[in-house]
Amino acid sequence: MEESTNGNLHIVGSFKTDVDPNFKLCLTSRVSAADFNMGYCMTGTLERGCKRTNSFQVTHFAVIRRHEVATPTT
Repeated sequence: MEESTNGNLHIVGSFKTDVDPNFKLCLTSRVSAADFNMGYCMTGTLERGCKRTNSFQVTHFAVIRRHEVATPTT
């Protein structure tokens, strides 16, 4: 996992015991107004690794929903 200073988060990993990475998840907190209005706090892509071509291909669009905490009333 790697976090950059501009609000990006990169997660690279593998399934089971593979040494080479199988996937790459890239998220950003710089969301559009439309995505924010739909309740998302982060958006990005999920890429799957291809051993034959030794490259990654985008397979999914990823979103993280905001979790809004209710303000206690007094």
